[in-house]
Amino acid sequence: MIGSILLPMDKSSFTDSGLELSTTLSAKTQTLLEGLVIVDEPTLTQTQAKPLGASGFADRAKETVLKEAFDTADELKEKFESKCKEKKANANFVRKSGHPDEEIINELAHNDLLVLGKKTYFKYATQRENCDTFSKVTHSSFRPVILMPEEIPAVNFDEAVIATDGSPASMKAIQMFTLLGLAKNYTKITIISVASELAKAEKNTANVSKYLAKHKVNSIEKPIQAADTPWEPVLGYIKNHTPSLLVMGVYGTGGIKEFFMGSFTSSLIQNSPIPMFTSR
Repeated sequence: MIGSILLPMDKSSFTDSGLELSTTLSAKTQTLLEGLVIVDEPTLTQTQAKPLGASGFADRAKETVLKEAFDTADELKEKFESKCKEKKANANFVRKSGHPDEEIINELAHNDLLVLGKKTYFKYATQRENCDTFSKVTHSSFRPVILMPEEIPAVNFDEAVIATDGSPASMKAIQMFTLLGLAKNYTKITIISVASELAKAEKNTANVSKYLAKHKVNSIEKPIQAADTPWEPVLGYIKNHTPSLLVMGVYGTGGIKEFFMGSFTSSLIQNSPIPMFTSR
């Protein structure tokens, strides 16, 4: 069963989505939620070559940037505590100083699940575009992750969709989703497998259904035959049925990788309108 959830926070709407989902999940499962803010002091205060006589100006600029970063951290703390109080979530707040990806991975060592935006903005005071924290963390994460889109509808637990190709990575994600107790929170579980041969898709969905049944989780099988674009039926189902969560596997050493025999690419992760539970 899940014991704790980690939510790293920046000022983006991706974090707002993550905060909404994680506080709701924490309250529903009586799970500890840890909110994490990180002031990237090493980057904000790094020494650079300066023209003669410019050091005083540079020092004052650093002080201003640092103050803005710490002010942002304080704002995020207030937002986190307010939302947790509203949702009656059991929560703990942590503020760290360091490189964001390193601090997230360090905190993840004593948490079960990571909730992370699909775009990240952890250089609080200087950043106008998303940073590389997402790719670094997904590359290094040893825990399951829920990847958050920029906006989500009201959080509910009506339906989760499991997309499987029968691969080890897919089965691991399904196992973690089940063993953490998350599968039992959803009213409906739909298993989708897309393959060039219908028999293969049927075998994939049947195997997952049997596994879930052993954990007393009911499911609906939806095998689909498609030759060239196996991701389209999955996207089509999501758009037509608006489930609450997509469960899928990733593999490899480069962070988010292709799925469904190399064709279900990271573009789905960026474009899917719903949160994704994954484990590599």
